[in-house]
Amino acid sequence: LNPQYYKNFVKVLGIYPAGTLVRLDTNEVALIYRPNYARPKRPRVKLLYNPDGNRLQEPVEVDLTELGVNGRPRRNIVSTVSRVLKNIDISDYL
Repeated sequence: LNPQYYKNFVKVLGIYPAGTLVRLDTNEVALIYRPNYARPKRPRVKLLYNPDGNRLQEPVEVDLTELGVNGRPRRNIVSTVSRVLKNIDISDYL
């Protein structure tokens, strides 16, 4: 794969395209709803599940560029999650 093609692809879609389900290092599950073209690993997400695995009544919008009191990001993406396993219709959230 040509590195420039890859770079352009990521620039357009982001590493995590809108609609991707991800697990955060807080154990929350979130839906990517807006890529961050300047910082592809830090998109805007909607939290759908709390750290205990319970589905939230309403999604909570979070910006993954948000820093904690220690100056480090409050949340980080650790993996993607199957929408089928979580029985999520992404059209409800985008």
